Amino acid sequence: MTNKNEKYMIGDIDLSTVRNRNEIRVAEALANALAALPENSLGSDAVYDVYACALNFLPARYVQGGSIVLRDPVTKNEVELAVKKALSRVKNSPKN
Repeated sequence: MTNKNEKYMIGDIDLSTVRNRNEIRVAEALANALAALPENSLGSDAVYDVYACALNFLPARYVQGGSIVLRDPVTKNEVELAVKKALSRVKNSPKN
């Protein structure tokens, strides 16, 4: 079985710990937004689409594991607005 992080290896350097800080922030904001919607109003594919779309509305903020972040230029309000905008876009343009 292949290690899932193998594709992130360059020699003995593991790049899998480098992450966009907004991923967790968007997931949390999306969970809150979905909790306010009627149950099952979005299928799992639509949730994936909203998550990806919201991340694309925000600048990437990549850090490596264990990094200390002194300042985050993306505010909580900006994350919430990106999620709302993404929800609206996905709801108004559903995939068939």
